[in-house]
Amino acid sequence: MPPTFAALVTDRTRRLGTRLCVGLDPRLGLYRDAAHLRTHTLDVLEATAPYAACVKPQLAFFEALGLPGFALLEEVCAAARTLGLPVLLDGKRGDIGSTAEAYAQGWLAGGHAGDALTVNPFLGFGTLTPFVEAARANGGAIFVLVKTSNSDQADLQGGGLSERVAAEVARLGGQEPGGEYASVGAVVGATHPGD
Repeated sequence: MPPTFAALVTDRTRRLGTRLCVGLDPRLGLYRDAAHLRTHTLDVLEATAPYAACVKPQLAFFEALGLPGFALLEEVCAAARTLGLPVLLDGKRGDIGSTAEAYAQGWLAGGHAGDALTVNPFLGFGTLTPFVEAARANGGAIFVLVKTSNSDQADLQGGGLSERVAAEVARLGGQEPGGEYASVGAVVGATHPGD
């Protein structure tokens, strides 16, 4: 059985002495053309690989490029794997029923899938089930939005809601047998140290 996302990130963190997660947010308007965007994105990935624990492509920017963006995302995922870098897709996906299952299958299995995915629990905790199942089946992970860094996060994440989500993340993680780390983690913005 291949190592899990958690094992890969932990190994790189300890071996390289880093917690660096390299974000890839390719915005076409910042480049001469699509070819330049592609080359620069792959160059950044290769240049940072020796110093990073993982890479985090922001799906929105790849999706905004249309089909060429999905092709580039597949290239990025393949290159990251060749470089030994775990891939955390920042997609903040979340939905109900079969739609959640489709998101989970699409982003946690297959050619352009990552090793991990950020997910949104705000349609209810049941929406997390397909993502947890897909992550566990594929040796991956999910990171659940608990307390985000955006300035207006308190609109929905205040009043004890973040604590309820954190408790659910802990419950889901506690269901896994053995291992040093669970396949369910939390997104907690460092911009709110008082919370």
